[in-house]
Amino acid sequence: MKNEELLKNIIRVKLQTMDVVTDMLPKEIREPVEELQRKLIKTIHEATEEYVEKSDIEKKEKKIKTIEIE
Repeated sequence: MKNEELLKNIIRVKLQTMDVVTDMLPKEIREPVEELQRKLIKTIHEATEEYVEKSDIEKKEKKIKTIEIE
């Protein structure tokens, strides 16, 4: 659990750093960059969500045992 929290905090810091650097850009450059950031984060979220769901399904399938009834 500590490792997961540490990883979350590191990711948050990276995202905050990205925001700070983006905010320093001139407006005409900043707006497209902010849109790309949103798309990147949304895509990562969707991809990881699909990965976790697939992983959970595979784990459940491995636990199911076939029992023959005569």
